[in-house]
Amino acid sequence: MILMKKYIYPFLFILMGFLALSPFSSWLLIGKMGFPLALPELFFIPFAIILRKRIDIRKNLHFVKVFFLITLLVALIAIALLWGDFSLYEVLGASRSYFYIGLCFLFFDNKNEFSIVDVMYISLGSLIGWAVTSYLNLQLSIIATDEIVITYGAMLAIPIFIIVSLSKKYYFLFTIGIIFIIFTSFTAGIRRQMLIVILSLCLYLFFIFINRKKSISVLFMALPVFLVILFMPYFEDYLSANSPALYKRVFIRTETLFSDDGLRSTSEESRLNNFNFYIDNIERFQIPRGFVSKSSSSKADFIGSVGRFNDFPLLELTSILGTFPFFLVFLFLLKLCVNNFKNYLYYKRDENMLFCSTFVIMIVLLFLEGSFINFAYSVPFTGYCLGRLKYNSVQRNLLRTNDFG
Repeated sequence: MILMKKYIYPFLFILMGFLALSPFSSWLLIGKMGFPLALPELFFIPFAIILRKRIDIRKNLHFVKVFFLITLLVALIAIALLWGDFSLYEVLGASRSYFYIGLCFLFFDNKNEFSIVDVMYISLGSLIGWAVTSYLNLQLSIIATDEIVITYGAMLAIPIFIIVSLSKKYYFLFTIGIIFIIFTSFTAGIRRQMLIVILSLCLYLFFIFINRKKSISVLFMALPVFLVILFMPYFEDYLSANSPALYKRVFIRTETLFSDDGLRSTSEESRLNNFNFYIDNIERFQIPRGFVSKSSSSKADFIGSVGRFNDFPLLELTSILGTFPFFLVFLFLLKLCVNNFKNYLYYKRDENMLFCSTFVIMIVLLFLEGSFINFAYSVPFTGYCLGRLKYNSVQRNLLRTNDFG
């Protein structure tokens, strides 16, 4: 049993993250096996069987709550079809990720056998899978020098891994994970991973500061900066020689971003335009429109381009629910975050710190990219974080009851 806990379970969790909760599953199924769509569920099912003592679905998913979730999803599908902006196939495809978010939320809004250390291992596996897939796609970009194959991953795996590994003093694993994250930042074709790394480290430092806790983990926070400085010349030379298009996207655009005309010449201008579009047309997002597709549309003239959903997820969520209902959901989650923060001040629990931090990062991602609510391999992290945010928000009252008998 000790061997199982110390070695077997961590290995299985890392492998599950690699196969089922990273873009590697999509690369393998679609790119190599010819599947018409990504089905990470095929990789998850064996782990659900092997880890059935940890993943007890019958115990943690209550019928009434699941029935309510399905009813809500069916209603949003029906609303989308009534608007007629997207086909039935597109709407069903879009609803899939929200179904998984809801299921994971319900599963983790209960006492269960999963610890944050278990999820840290899963996150590490997901980050390794992201790095491997970005390398494989980089080889395709090198072959087709005028094209870039962008690799999206589970962005929330970054703060989960960083904060848990530092707070639980898994410094060797932290070093390994940071190396994979930095490698992905240079090869995946997107630059926001490092922003999330910096934000995760800043949030961890903030909680350490208010806890007035001295820890050697603060010293390890300089490691990402050191590794970036160490590896950057190598990646710059390699990409410049082998993939000029990716080199331009990763290095030239980043340099331009910090120049005087950065906003006028990078994708950040597009995000600013999307925000202005939302403000200027906010009256068009008051009525729920149901699920929306991020890939195509027959007549989605109300947004101009479905690409807005990918770069500005806030637009997607307000389109699905309507602005006022979304605002109510946001206030509810914000209240849970505040309760977690109060619990952290009172009990100094790493769980409260972690889920406060991931919620803040989700708010930031609402203005950057929608992978955390779109891809089947990444949305379980979203549902997990929101479910544990709710679960840990009430622990203060439970512990007080126990304290006073």
